[in-house]
Amino acid sequence: MASAKVAAVILTYNREKLLLGCLEKVHAQDHPLESVIVVDNHSTDMTVPSVRMHFPGVHLICREKNDGPSIGKNAGLQAAVQRDIDYVYLLDDDVLLERLTIAELVRVAVQDPAIGMVGSKILNLDDPEELVGAGVVLDFTQNIGWGRGRGEKDRGQYDRTEEIQCLLGGSLLVKKAVIQEIGFLDENFLGYWYEGQDYCLRAIRKGYRVFYAPKSRVWHKPPGDDYSFRKKYLAGRNAVYFMKKHASLPQWFKYLFFALGGLVYSIFRETPRGRFMGVRGKALGMWHGFTGNDRHARRMLNL
Repeated sequence: MASAKVAAVILTYNREKLLLGCLEKVHAQDHPLESVIVVDNHSTDMTVPSVRMHFPGVHLICREKNDGPSIGKNAGLQAAVQRDIDYVYLLDDDVLLERLTIAELVRVAVQDPAIGMVGSKILNLDDPEELVGAGVVLDFTQNIGWGRGRGEKDRGQYDRTEEIQCLLGGSLLVKKAVIQEIGFLDENFLGYWYEGQDYCLRAIRKGYRVFYAPKSRVWHKPPGDDYSFRKKYLAGRNAVYFMKKHASLPQWFKYLFFALGGLVYSIFRETPRGRFMGVRGKALGMWHGFTGNDRHARRMLNL
């Protein structure tokens, strides 16, 4: 297990303190890392000088603008695969690891050459006993998928190492050979969501296996209650783009039933809360996803 060579890739933007905490845990891993690559998506806070001061051994890639998660992560992946490594460990900058987090991912990954991706059990940093996800369940309702066990207390109900359809991208080990065969993350996922699930399905289609490793645990900072036009627009647009790539006809019928019904429900639920613009953003994002109109999303992200 110790012979498997791993490079870690972390994307960050304006989260200096969270990133420094993450890097501290990364450098304390039981499994040695060949390199740690931080991609800074043009932060305007003290992220870059702080990393240089506290972690001078980190390979820091400073981008000239924030192009969104997929493009930023791909910059790190491109740098990683040029190294003499076997695996790339992708993690979010607001994740805290245990000492054996990466070692447990590697332990599962090396059991079968066909295993292309392995993901961690992800828990809530603000409520350490609460699950964010033990992998992903794709149900093709309005949000397409959800973290398995999300919101449940972790009582060992998801403590079996198992093959799974999709993983959350916050703590993900990817075999270098997979990246070389299927390419990098799809940069047409603009802004938030679904690029990780897409990556898993692309690997499976090439014959690789995707596994969940419950003994690899991380704690992730939960997102705030953001019901903004921007967030909902990008979520709606990316959901439809994901469906175009992966959904069967019955899955399309199921998605449209729940998504359109959910929009009607949200009008009555969210408008009295002053959040109608979020509902409008979701509807417009879905429409632009159907029509293939990416101009609005690209303007929104300054791409």
